Amino acid sequence: MEVKATDIPYEHRDDKFTIYPIGDIHAGEVTCDEDLLDKTITKIKEDPYARWIGMGDMANFINMQDPRFDIAQVSPWVLDSVSAGSKKKNDSENDRVTYTIASAAIDWLYNHLNPIADKCLGLSLGNHEESLRLKYENDVCHSLAVKMKVPFLGYCSYINLHFARMGGGVPGGGSSLVIYTHHGFFSSRLSGGIALNLERLFISHPQADVILVGHGHKRIAIPVPAYRIIFRAGKKQILVQTRYAIMTGTFRRSYGELNSLPTWEERKGFMPNSLGPVTFSYMPDDKLIEVAL
Repeated sequence: MEVKATDIPYEHRDDKFTIYPIGDIHAGEVTCDEDLLDKTITKIKEDPYARWIGMGDMANFINMQDPRFDIAQVSPWVLDSVSAGSKKKNDSENDRVTYTIASAAIDWLYNHLNPIADKCLGLSLGNHEESLRLKYENDVCHSLAVKMKVPFLGYCSYINLHFARMGGGVPGGGSSLVIYTHHGFFSSRLSGGIALNLERLFISHPQADVILVGHGHKRIAIPVPAYRIIFRAGKKQILVQTRYAIMTGTFRRSYGELNSLPTWEERKGFMPNSLGPVTFSYMPDDKLIEVAL
């Protein structure tokens, strides 16, 4: 488990920061909605108050030795990259570049995500990245984090965001937001089972204000109110603070296009997914969390 702390200065009482959990992209698969990802990246890039977290399974990372490999599901740009990279450059044997499915995906992710690296709170490890590390000793997630110069969050992490309002160079109001991230270890055909598992996570992580999990490819947010007792200057105050447990969504369609071979979700009869991340906003002065589904 990783523990990270980040200071975020801001200027105005009504400033609002939006956090984008970006995960389960499954880049390199034909069902990845690359246009939606590009639009999401543009939103983050253009919003000075936006931050994002990589939630794992950023690419498929399924190579030809993997029993899950299906060439019909591989994006054409992956095959083109592997083919072109394996050819000789400048007719010199010394300039030969060997490309793999994993390296093509890493380069693609870097080119897309590096323009917003300055707003990244960290990259999480997913089961696809972990399978590649365990079976083929290729730690692609950590390598990408190093290449982008962003924090590596492992499979699960605590992120403490400390917001400090700056007025005339002097810190004013502000607060801290504690985020617990986990790539995810549960899913369900229906949302009820996921909702129960999301709510249970607060039993193990009572300090978290927001819990983020991926893996299940659904967009779900569960509000979990909790008592907060404040003792200040001899006075006592009872507050009810609403925390959220969120399954962060996916950029991968669960169905194939017309005249294409079926995906494994189609073969298993899974329901379709709504795409895109579940974002949440935080107003430091008001200590208010708002979720957008």
